[in-house]
Amino acid sequence: MANGHRILQQEDTVLNVSEARASLRELVDKVIHEKAHITLNRYGQPAAVLVPVEDAELLEMLEDRSDLAEVRKVLKNPKPVSWDKAKRKLGL
Repeated sequence: MANGHRILQQEDTVLNVSEARASLRELVDKVIHEKAHITLNRYGQPAAVLVPVEDAELLEMLEDRSDLAEVRKVLKNPKPVSWDKAKRKLGL
């Protein structure tokens, strides 16, 4: 654990989606009680991960901080963009 949060481990559970569907209740219990991360594969490739709510909230917080840092960086050195270029970038 780092700062009270678990770091993804090699021994985490990996299942294909159909296996997970058959035992979803047990998998959710494992995530809640053991703080497990469970990777769900689709067509042999990782597609999703079941994680404790606390871990998902931490990820959201880190993303928010990253976004805020980017906004602050842009606000320090604003670069004017033409209206036409802005519309093109936004697909308008």
